[in-house]
Amino acid sequence: MKYIRRLFVVTLILSGCVTGLWYLEQHGVLNYSKFICMIWPFGERERPWMTVFVHGSFCSPAAFLDFNSVTKDEIEDSIYSKVIHRMREDLFFQQEQPILGRGLIRICPQALIEVGNSGQQAAYPILSAYSEILRAEFPETKNDRFYLFGWTGLMSQKRRRKEAVRLYNSLFEEVSRLRKKGIEPRMRILAHSHGANVVLNLAGLREAINGEWESIPDFEEETCLKDVCNHFEKIISDLPSKNIAKRKKGQKRWDYMPEGTFDIDEVIMFGAPLQPETAYFSRSPFFKTVVNIYSDEDGVQGRDWLSTSHTTSEKRFDGLPLKLVKNVKNKNRVIQVRVTAGLEERDGDIAQNNTGVSWLKTVFGLDNVVRKTMDPTHRELWCLVPYVEGELQFLKPVPTVVLTPIIIKLLSKVQKHNDVDIDFSFKEDSFFAVLLDHSKGNMLGFVKVEKKLFEFVRERLMAWMPINLDDERRARDIMEECIQVCSNIS
Repeated sequence: MKYIRRLFVVTLILSGCVTGLWYLEQHGVLNYSKFICMIWPFGERERPWMTVFVHGSFCSPAAFLDFNSVTKDEIEDSIYSKVIHRMREDLFFQQEQPILGRGLIRICPQALIEVGNSGQQAAYPILSAYSEILRAEFPETKNDRFYLFGWTGLMSQKRRRKEAVRLYNSLFEEVSRLRKKGIEPRMRILAHSHGANVVLNLAGLREAINGEWESIPDFEEETCLKDVCNHFEKIISDLPSKNIAKRKKGQKRWDYMPEGTFDIDEVIMFGAPLQPETAYFSRSPFFKTVVNIYSDEDGVQGRDWLSTSHTTSEKRFDGLPLKLVKNVKNKNRVIQVRVTAGLEERDGDIAQNNTGVSWLKTVFGLDNVVRKTMDPTHRELWCLVPYVEGELQFLKPVPTVVLTPIIIKLLSKVQKHNDVDIDFSFKEDSFFAVLLDHSKGNMLGFVKVEKKLFEFVRERLMAWMPINLDDERRARDIMEECIQVCSNIS
Protein backbone atom coordinates (compact mmCIF):
# COMPACT_ATOMS: atom_id res chain seq x y z
CA MET A 1 0.00 0.00 0.00
CA LYS A 2 2.88 2.37 0.86
CA TYR A 3 4.51 1.59 -2.50
CA ILE A 4 1.33 2.54 -4.37
CA ARG A 5 1.08 5.82 -2.43
CA ARG A 6 4.70 6.72 -3.16
CA LEU A 7 4.25 5.89 -6.84
CA PHE A 8 1.14 8.07 -6.96
CA VAL A 9 2.95 11.00 -5.28
CA VAL A 10 5.96 10.71 -7.64
CA THR A 11 3.67 10.53 -10.68
CA LEU A 12 1.75 13.58 -9.47
CA ILE A 13 4.96 15.58 -8.95
CA LEU A 14 6.34 14.66 -12.38
CA SER A 15 3.05 15.55 -14.03
CA GLY A 16 3.08 18.91 -12.27
CA CYS A 17 6.66 19.59 -13.39
CA VAL A 18 5.93 18.75 -17.03
CA THR A 19 2.75 20.86 -17.00
CA GLY A 20 4.65 23.75 -15.40
CA LEU A 21 7.42 23.59 -18.00
CA TRP A 22 4.86 23.51 -20.80
CA TYR A 23 3.08 26.54 -19.32
CA LEU A 24 6.34 28.50 -19.00
CA GLU A 25 7.25 27.75 -22.61
CA GLN A 26 3.84 28.84 -23.90
CA HIS A 27 4.29 32.19 -22.17
CA GLY A 28 7.86 32.68 -23.38
CA VAL A 29 9.46 32.34 -19.93
CA LEU A 30 11.39 29.15 -20.74
CA ASN A 31 12.53 27.46 -23.93
CA TYR A 32 11.27 24.00 -23.00
CA SER A 33 12.86 22.39 -26.05
CA LYS A 34 16.35 23.65 -25.18
CA PHE A 35 15.80 22.57 -21.56
CA ILE A 36 15.00 19.03 -22.73
CA CYS A 37 18.14 19.08 -24.90
CA MET A 38 20.26 19.72 -21.80
CA ILE A 39 18.84 16.87 -19.74
CA TRP A 40 18.03 14.36 -22.51
CA PRO A 41 20.63 11.54 -22.43
CA PHE A 42 20.36 10.47 -26.06
CA GLY A 43 22.03 13.42 -27.80
CA GLU A 44 20.94 16.76 -29.19
CA ARG A 45 17.70 17.46 -30.97
CA GLU A 46 17.64 17.98 -34.71
CA ARG A 47 18.67 21.54 -35.66
CA PRO A 48 17.87 22.19 -39.34
CA TRP A 49 17.66 25.68 -40.82
CA MET A 50 14.48 27.58 -41.46
CA THR A 51 15.29 29.81 -44.44
CA VAL A 52 12.73 32.56 -45.05
CA PHE A 53 12.66 34.77 -48.17
CA VAL A 54 11.03 38.19 -47.76
CA HIS A 55 10.39 40.30 -50.88
CA GLY A 56 10.65 44.08 -51.05
CA SER A 57 8.23 46.87 -51.91
CA PHE A 58 5.66 46.08 -54.57
CA CYS A 59 5.43 48.36 -57.63
CA SER A 60 6.94 51.39 -55.88
CA PRO A 61 6.16 53.92 -58.67
CA ALA A 62 2.45 53.43 -57.88
CA ALA A 63 3.09 55.47 -54.72
CA PHE A 64 2.79 58.57 -56.89
CA LEU A 65 -0.91 57.76 -57.40
CA ASP A 66 -1.52 59.32 -53.99
CA PHE A 67 1.64 61.30 -53.32
CA ASN A 68 0.21 63.34 -50.45
CA SER A 69 -0.97 60.29 -48.49
CA VAL A 70 2.33 58.45 -48.99
CA THR A 71 4.52 61.34 -47.84
CA LYS A 72 2.34 61.77 -44.72
CA ASP A 73 2.36 57.98 -44.18
CA GLU A 74 -1.45 57.97 -44.01
CA ILE A 75 -2.25 55.38 -46.68
CA GLU A 76 -5.09 53.45 -45.08
CA ASP A 77 -7.99 53.31 -47.59
CA SER A 78 -6.00 55.42 -50.08
CA ILE A 79 -6.26 54.76 -53.82
CA TYR A 80 -2.59 53.71 -53.73
CA SER A 81 -3.26 51.08 -51.06
CA LYS A 82 -6.28 49.70 -52.90
CA VAL A 83 -4.47 49.49 -56.24
CA ILE A 84 -1.46 47.68 -54.73
CA HIS A 85 -3.69 45.18 -52.92
CA ARG A 86 -5.40 44.38 -56.20
CA MET A 87 -2.20 44.21 -58.26
CA ARG A 88 -0.60 42.03 -55.60
CA GLU A 89 -3.08 39.26 -56.48
CA ASP A 90 -2.08 39.13 -60.17
CA LEU A 91 0.12 36.10 -60.92
CA PHE A 92 1.96 38.06 -63.61
CA PHE A 93 4.14 39.62 -60.90
CA GLN A 94 5.23 36.25 -59.51
CA GLN A 95 7.29 35.40 -62.58
CA GLU A 96 10.61 37.08 -61.80
CA GLN A 97 11.23 36.93 -58.05
CA PRO A 98 10.59 34.69 -55.02
CA ILE A 99 7.12 35.96 -54.17
CA LEU A 100 3.79 34.15 -53.85
CA GLY A 101 0.72 35.00 -51.79
CA ARG A 102 0.69 36.93 -48.54
CA GLY A 103 1.71 35.35 -45.26
CA LEU A 104 4.26 32.65 -44.38
CA ILE A 105 4.24 29.91 -47.03
CA ARG A 106 6.42 26.80 -46.90
CA ILE A 107 7.53 25.53 -50.31
CA CYS A 108 9.59 22.67 -51.66
CA PRO A 109 12.33 24.04 -53.96
CA GLN A 110 12.15 20.94 -56.14
CA ALA A 111 8.45 21.37 -56.85
CA LEU A 112 7.43 22.33 -60.36
CA ILE A 113 4.16 24.20 -60.49
CA GLU A 114 2.85 25.83 -63.64
CA VAL A 115 0.53 28.77 -63.53
CA GLY A 116 -1.89 28.20 -66.40
CA ASN A 117 -0.87 29.99 -69.58
CA SER A 118 0.26 33.19 -67.88
CA GLY A 119 3.75 31.98 -67.06
CA GLN A 120 5.49 30.35 -64.12
CA GLN A 121 6.22 31.22 -60.52
CA ALA A 122 9.89 32.12 -60.14
CA ALA A 123 9.99 31.21 -56.44
CA TYR A 124 10.43 27.53 -57.24
CA PRO A 125 13.41 27.65 -59.64
CA ILE A 126 15.15 30.38 -57.61
CA LEU A 127 14.89 28.42 -54.37
CA SER A 128 15.82 25.23 -56.19
CA ALA A 129 19.00 26.91 -57.48
CA TYR A 130 19.71 28.21 -53.97
CA SER A 131 19.25 24.69 -52.59
CA GLU A 132 21.67 23.21 -55.15
CA ILE A 133 24.44 25.64 -54.20
CA LEU A 134 23.68 25.19 -50.50
CA ARG A 135 24.17 21.44 -50.75
CA ALA A 136 27.37 21.92 -52.76
CA GLU A 137 28.90 24.29 -50.19
CA PHE A 138 27.48 22.61 -47.09
CA PRO A 139 27.16 18.85 -47.84
CA GLU A 140 26.13 18.18 -44.23
CA THR A 141 22.91 20.13 -44.82
CA LYS A 142 19.77 18.07 -44.35
CA ASN A 143 16.10 18.55 -43.59
CA ASP A 144 16.27 22.31 -44.13
CA ARG A 145 12.94 24.05 -44.59
CA PHE A 146 12.22 26.91 -47.00
CA TYR A 147 9.55 29.57 -46.70
CA LEU A 148 8.37 32.75 -48.35
CA PHE A 149 6.80 35.60 -46.42
CA GLY A 150 4.52 37.78 -48.50
CA TRP A 151 3.38 41.22 -47.38
CA THR A 152 1.57 44.15 -48.98
CA GLY A 153 4.78 45.80 -50.22
CA LEU A 154 3.41 49.29 -49.51
CA MET A 155 5.77 52.28 -49.24
CA SER A 156 4.94 53.05 -45.64
CA GLN A 157 6.86 52.96 -42.35
CA LYS A 158 3.66 52.32 -40.38
CA ARG A 159 2.61 49.49 -42.68
CA ARG A 160 6.00 47.81 -42.41
CA ARG A 161 5.76 47.82 -38.62
CA LYS A 162 2.33 46.20 -38.75
CA GLU A 163 3.64 43.62 -41.21
CA ALA A 164 6.39 42.84 -38.69
CA VAL A 165 3.68 41.76 -36.21
CA ARG A 166 2.35 39.25 -38.75
CA LEU A 167 5.83 37.99 -39.59
CA TYR A 168 6.73 37.60 -35.90
CA ASN A 169 3.59 35.63 -35.06
CA SER A 170 3.87 33.47 -38.19
CA LEU A 171 7.48 32.57 -37.40
CA PHE A 172 6.78 31.83 -33.73
CA GLU A 173 3.85 29.55 -34.56
CA GLU A 174 6.01 27.63 -37.06
CA VAL A 175 8.89 27.36 -34.56
CA SER A 176 6.45 26.13 -31.89
CA ARG A 177 5.06 23.53 -34.30
CA LEU A 178 8.56 22.22 -35.05
CA ARG A 179 9.55 22.15 -31.37
CA LYS A 180 6.64 19.84 -30.65
CA LYS A 181 8.14 17.45 -33.21
CA GLY A 182 11.50 17.44 -31.45
CA ILE A 183 13.09 20.01 -33.78
CA GLU A 184 14.85 23.15 -32.56
CA PRO A 185 15.34 25.11 -35.82
CA ARG A 186 17.93 27.72 -36.56
CA MET A 187 16.59 30.66 -38.50
CA ARG A 188 17.98 32.53 -41.50
CA ILE A 189 16.03 35.35 -43.16
CA LEU A 190 16.93 36.64 -46.63
CA ALA A 191 15.25 39.95 -47.40
CA HIS A 192 15.25 42.26 -50.40
CA SER A 193 14.87 46.04 -50.41
CA HIS A 194 12.20 47.24 -47.93
CA GLY A 195 11.50 43.63 -46.98
CA ALA A 196 14.68 44.02 -44.91
CA ASN A 197 13.10 46.91 -43.01
CA VAL A 198 10.10 44.71 -42.23
CA VAL A 199 12.55 42.19 -40.76
CA LEU A 200 14.48 44.81 -38.76
CA ASN A 201 11.17 45.95 -37.31
CA LEU A 202 10.88 42.53 -35.64
CA ALA A 203 13.49 43.72 -33.15
CA GLY A 204 11.60 46.96 -32.57
CA LEU A 205 8.42 45.00 -31.91
CA ARG A 206 10.15 42.71 -29.42
CA GLU A 207 11.78 45.61 -27.59
CA ALA A 208 8.43 47.43 -27.40
CA ILE A 209 6.86 44.32 -25.87
CA ASN A 210 9.70 44.00 -23.36
CA GLY A 211 9.46 47.70 -22.55
CA GLU A 212 13.20 48.20 -23.00
CA TRP A 213 14.79 49.79 -26.08
CA GLU A 214 18.10 47.97 -25.66
CA SER A 215 19.34 48.48 -29.24
CA ILE A 216 19.18 52.28 -28.85
CA PRO A 217 22.00 53.30 -26.46
CA ASP A 218 21.18 57.04 -26.33
CA PHE A 219 17.43 57.07 -26.81
CA GLU A 220 16.91 60.64 -25.59
CA GLU A 221 19.50 61.98 -28.03
CA GLU A 222 17.94 60.25 -31.04
CA THR A 223 14.77 62.33 -31.30
CA CYS A 224 13.99 60.94 -34.77
CA LEU A 225 13.22 57.58 -33.15
CA LYS A 226 10.69 58.82 -30.63
CA ASP A 227 7.86 58.63 -33.17
CA VAL A 228 9.00 55.12 -34.13
CA CYS A 229 8.96 53.91 -30.54
CA ASN A 230 5.64 55.62 -29.80
CA HIS A 231 4.05 53.98 -32.85
CA PHE A 232 5.29 50.54 -31.80
CA GLU A 233 3.85 51.06 -28.34
CA LYS A 234 0.52 52.08 -29.87
CA ILE A 235 0.52 49.01 -32.11
CA ILE A 236 1.00 46.56 -29.24
CA SER A 237 -1.54 48.38 -27.06
CA ASP A 238 -4.15 47.95 -29.81
CA LEU A 239 -3.42 44.27 -30.50
CA PRO A 240 -6.07 41.77 -29.37
CA SER A 241 -5.36 38.36 -27.91
CA LYS A 242 -4.58 35.42 -30.17
CA ASN A 243 -7.95 33.78 -29.52
CA ILE A 244 -9.82 36.88 -30.72
CA ALA A 245 -7.58 37.47 -33.77
CA LYS A 246 -7.93 33.87 -34.99
CA ARG A 247 -11.66 34.44 -35.52
CA LYS A 248 -10.86 36.96 -38.24
CA LYS A 249 -10.26 36.22 -41.93
CA GLY A 250 -7.16 36.51 -44.09
CA GLN A 251 -3.97 38.04 -42.78
CA LYS A 252 -5.80 39.75 -39.91
CA ARG A 253 -5.67 36.37 -38.18
CA TRP A 254 -2.02 37.15 -37.40
CA ASP A 255 -2.69 40.56 -35.87
CA TYR A 256 -2.45 39.60 -32.21
CA MET A 257 -0.19 40.25 -29.23
CA PRO A 258 2.88 37.97 -29.58
CA GLU A 259 2.88 35.24 -26.94
CA GLY A 260 6.36 33.74 -27.10
CA THR A 261 10.00 34.29 -27.98
CA PHE A 262 12.58 32.94 -30.41
CA ASP A 263 15.90 34.09 -31.85
CA ILE A 264 16.99 34.79 -35.41
CA ASP A 265 20.46 33.50 -36.21
CA GLU A 266 21.06 35.37 -39.47
CA VAL A 267 19.46 38.27 -41.31
CA ILE A 268 20.91 38.80 -44.78
CA MET A 269 19.68 41.98 -46.50
CA PHE A 270 19.96 42.59 -50.24
CA GLY A 271 19.79 46.20 -51.41
CA ALA A 272 18.05 47.36 -48.23
CA PRO A 273 17.27 51.11 -48.21
CA LEU A 274 18.88 51.89 -44.85
CA GLN A 275 16.91 54.42 -42.84
CA PRO A 276 17.20 55.97 -39.36
CA GLU A 277 13.78 54.54 -38.49
CA THR A 278 15.12 50.96 -38.50
CA ALA A 279 18.94 51.12 -38.58
CA TYR A 280 19.36 50.85 -34.80
CA PHE A 281 17.40 47.61 -34.72
CA SER A 282 20.21 45.91 -36.66
CA ARG A 283 22.15 46.10 -33.35
CA SER A 284 19.47 44.24 -31.42
CA PRO A 285 20.48 41.00 -29.65
CA PHE A 286 17.36 39.50 -31.24
CA PHE A 287 19.57 39.00 -34.33
CA LYS A 288 22.83 37.10 -33.87
CA THR A 289 24.22 38.25 -37.24
CA VAL A 290 23.05 40.94 -39.67
CA VAL A 291 24.60 41.17 -43.14
CA ASN A 292 24.03 44.26 -45.31
CA ILE A 293 24.73 43.40 -48.96
CA TYR A 294 24.95 46.33 -51.38
CA SER A 295 26.26 47.08 -54.87
CA ASP A 296 27.62 50.21 -56.57
CA GLU A 297 25.37 49.51 -59.56
CA ASP A 298 22.24 49.51 -57.39
CA GLY A 299 20.50 52.74 -58.35
CA VAL A 300 17.48 52.15 -56.08
CA GLN A 301 18.77 51.31 -52.62
CA GLY A 302 20.01 54.79 -51.78
CA ARG A 303 17.15 56.78 -53.28
CA ASP A 304 14.05 56.26 -51.19
CA TRP A 305 13.08 59.76 -50.10
CA LEU A 306 9.37 58.98 -49.85
CA SER A 307 9.23 56.78 -46.76
CA THR A 308 11.92 58.16 -44.47
CA SER A 309 12.53 61.24 -42.30
CA HIS A 310 16.10 61.31 -43.60
CA THR A 311 16.87 63.15 -46.87
CA THR A 312 17.08 59.79 -48.59
CA SER A 313 17.92 56.19 -47.77
CA GLU A 314 21.52 54.98 -47.65
CA LYS A 315 23.48 51.93 -48.82
CA ARG A 316 25.76 51.72 -45.77
CA PHE A 317 25.01 52.19 -42.08
CA ASP A 318 27.81 54.74 -41.74
CA GLY A 319 25.99 56.95 -44.23
CA LEU A 320 23.22 57.64 -41.70
CA PRO A 321 23.37 60.52 -39.19
CA LEU A 322 23.07 58.19 -36.20
CA LYS A 323 25.32 57.14 -33.36
CA LEU A 324 25.39 53.48 -34.29
CA VAL A 325 27.51 52.34 -31.38
CA LYS A 326 26.98 48.98 -29.79
CA ASN A 327 25.22 48.77 -26.50
CA VAL A 328 27.27 46.73 -24.03
CA LYS A 329 24.36 44.28 -23.83
CA ASN A 330 24.48 43.52 -27.52
CA LYS A 331 26.48 40.54 -28.70
CA ASN A 332 25.48 40.42 -32.35
CA ARG A 333 27.62 40.93 -35.42
CA VAL A 334 26.78 43.45 -38.15
CA ILE A 335 28.65 42.99 -41.45
CA GLN A 336 28.63 45.26 -44.50
CA VAL A 337 29.34 43.50 -47.80
CA ARG A 338 29.82 45.18 -51.16
CA VAL A 339 29.34 42.69 -53.99
CA THR A 340 31.22 43.17 -57.24
CA ALA A 341 31.82 41.21 -60.43
CA GLY A 342 35.06 41.02 -62.37
CA LEU A 343 36.80 43.57 -60.13
CA GLU A 344 40.26 42.20 -60.92
CA GLU A 345 39.85 42.90 -64.63
CA ARG A 346 39.09 46.61 -64.18
CA ASP A 347 41.66 49.35 -64.63
CA GLY A 348 40.80 50.66 -61.19
CA ASP A 349 38.24 50.16 -58.48
CA ILE A 350 35.05 52.20 -58.78
CA ALA A 351 34.02 53.32 -55.32
CA GLN A 352 30.68 54.73 -56.42
CA ASN A 353 29.28 54.67 -59.94
CA ASN A 354 27.06 57.75 -60.17
CA THR A 355 27.71 58.76 -63.75
CA GLY A 356 24.85 59.18 -66.15
CA VAL A 357 22.12 59.46 -63.53
CA SER A 358 19.34 61.85 -64.48
CA TRP A 359 17.00 63.65 -62.07
CA LEU A 360 14.16 61.47 -63.39
CA LYS A 361 16.03 58.31 -62.45
CA THR A 362 16.74 59.72 -58.99
CA VAL A 363 13.09 60.64 -58.38
CA PHE A 364 11.72 57.28 -59.46
CA GLY A 365 14.58 55.22 -58.02
CA LEU A 366 15.46 53.39 -61.24
CA ASP A 367 18.80 51.77 -62.02
CA ASN A 368 21.67 53.79 -63.40
CA VAL A 369 21.30 55.04 -66.95
CA VAL A 370 24.89 54.25 -67.89
CA ARG A 371 26.19 50.95 -66.63
CA LYS A 372 29.94 50.77 -66.15
CA THR A 373 30.46 47.41 -64.47
CA MET A 374 29.05 43.90 -64.15
CA ASP A 375 28.11 44.51 -60.52
CA PRO A 376 24.49 43.53 -59.79
CA THR A 377 21.71 46.09 -59.98
CA HIS A 378 18.90 46.35 -57.44
CA ARG A 379 16.82 43.98 -59.54
CA GLU A 380 19.63 41.52 -60.20
CA LEU A 381 20.27 41.10 -56.47
CA TRP A 382 16.91 39.33 -56.12
CA CYS A 383 15.15 38.76 -59.47
CA LEU A 384 15.57 36.77 -62.66
CA VAL A 385 16.71 39.26 -65.30
CA PRO A 386 17.11 37.51 -68.67
CA TYR A 387 16.88 40.42 -71.04
CA VAL A 388 19.40 42.64 -72.83
CA GLU A 389 22.46 43.67 -70.88
CA GLY A 390 24.99 41.91 -73.10
CA GLU A 391 28.36 41.18 -71.55
CA LEU A 392 27.61 43.49 -68.65
CA GLN A 393 24.79 41.44 -67.21
CA PHE A 394 25.64 39.77 -63.93
CA LEU A 395 25.61 35.96 -64.16
CA LYS A 396 22.63 36.04 -66.52
CA PRO A 397 20.03 35.21 -65.26
CA VAL A 398 21.19 34.04 -61.77
CA PRO A 399 20.23 36.57 -59.04
CA THR A 400 22.75 37.28 -56.28
CA VAL A 401 20.45 35.82 -53.61
CA VAL A 402 21.07 32.36 -55.12
CA LEU A 403 24.76 32.79 -54.24
CA THR A 404 24.00 33.33 -50.54
CA PRO A 405 25.51 29.97 -49.42
CA ILE A 406 28.84 31.04 -50.95
CA ILE A 407 28.64 34.40 -49.18
CA ILE A 408 27.89 32.66 -45.87
CA LYS A 409 30.85 30.33 -46.30
CA LEU A 410 33.21 33.22 -47.05
CA LEU A 411 32.08 35.29 -44.06
CA SER A 412 32.52 32.29 -41.76
CA LYS A 413 36.24 32.33 -42.62
CA VAL A 414 36.81 35.71 -40.95
CA GLN A 415 35.40 36.77 -37.60
CA LYS A 416 37.16 40.11 -37.09
CA HIS A 417 36.35 41.76 -40.44
CA ASN A 418 32.91 43.37 -40.61
CA ASP A 419 33.44 45.61 -43.66
CA VAL A 420 34.32 43.58 -46.73
CA ASP A 421 33.94 43.19 -50.49
CA ILE A 422 33.07 39.95 -52.27
CA ASP A 423 34.04 39.75 -55.93
CA PHE A 424 32.58 37.11 -58.25
CA SER A 425 34.35 36.00 -61.42
CA PHE A 426 34.73 33.11 -63.86
CA LYS A 427 38.21 31.78 -64.53
CA GLU A 428 38.78 28.83 -66.83
CA ASP A 429 36.47 26.07 -65.58
CA SER A 430 35.75 27.48 -62.15
CA PHE A 431 33.67 30.15 -60.46
CA PHE A 432 35.53 32.20 -57.84
CA ALA A 433 34.22 34.28 -54.96
CA VAL A 434 37.00 36.32 -53.38
CA LEU A 435 36.68 38.03 -49.98
CA LEU A 436 38.50 41.37 -49.67
CA ASP A 437 38.98 43.93 -46.94
CA HIS A 438 36.80 46.88 -48.02
CA SER A 439 39.21 49.67 -47.07
CA LYS A 440 42.57 48.01 -47.74
CA GLY A 441 41.65 45.73 -50.65
CA ASN A 442 43.77 42.80 -49.44
CA MET A 443 42.42 39.28 -49.92
CA LEU A 444 41.01 37.57 -46.83
CA GLY A 445 39.86 34.30 -48.42
CA PHE A 446 38.14 32.74 -51.40
CA VAL A 447 35.74 29.99 -52.44
CA LYS A 448 36.14 28.01 -55.65
CA VAL A 449 33.14 26.31 -57.24
CA GLU A 450 33.13 24.14 -60.33
CA LYS A 451 31.75 26.03 -63.28
CA LYS A 452 29.56 23.09 -64.29
CA LEU A 453 27.46 23.60 -61.16
CA PHE A 454 26.61 27.12 -62.32
CA GLU A 455 25.95 25.93 -65.83
CA PHE A 456 23.45 23.45 -64.38
CA VAL A 457 21.83 26.17 -62.23
CA ARG A 458 21.64 28.63 -65.13
CA GLU A 459 20.14 26.04 -67.45
CA ARG A 460 17.48 25.25 -64.86
CA LEU A 461 16.62 28.92 -64.45
CA MET A 462 16.57 29.61 -68.19
CA ALA A 463 14.21 26.68 -68.71
CA TRP A 464 11.72 28.43 -66.43
CA MET A 465 11.82 31.76 -68.20
CA PRO A 466 8.32 32.94 -69.16
CA ILE A 467 8.07 34.50 -72.60
CA ASN A 468 6.52 37.73 -71.34
CA LEU A 469 8.63 38.26 -68.21
CA ASP A 470 9.67 41.78 -69.18
CA ASP A 471 6.43 42.77 -70.85
CA GLU A 472 6.16 46.36 -69.60
CA ARG A 473 2.98 46.91 -71.56
CA ARG A 474 1.28 44.02 -69.76
CA ALA A 475 2.37 45.38 -66.35
CA ARG A 476 1.11 48.85 -67.28
CA ASP A 477 -2.24 47.46 -68.44
CA ILE A 478 -2.68 45.59 -65.15
CA MET A 479 -2.00 48.78 -63.18
CA GLU A 480 -4.40 50.86 -65.28
CA GLU A 481 -7.12 48.23 -64.90
CA CYS A 482 -6.63 48.14 -61.11
CA ILE A 483 -6.72 51.94 -60.90
CA GLN A 484 -9.98 52.05 -62.83
CA VAL A 485 -11.61 49.34 -60.70
CA CYS A 486 -10.48 50.90 -57.41
CA SER A 487 -11.57 54.38 -58.51
CA ASN A 488 -15.06 53.06 -59.30
CA ILE A 489 -15.24 51.34 -55.91
CA SER A 490 -14.23 54.55 -54.14
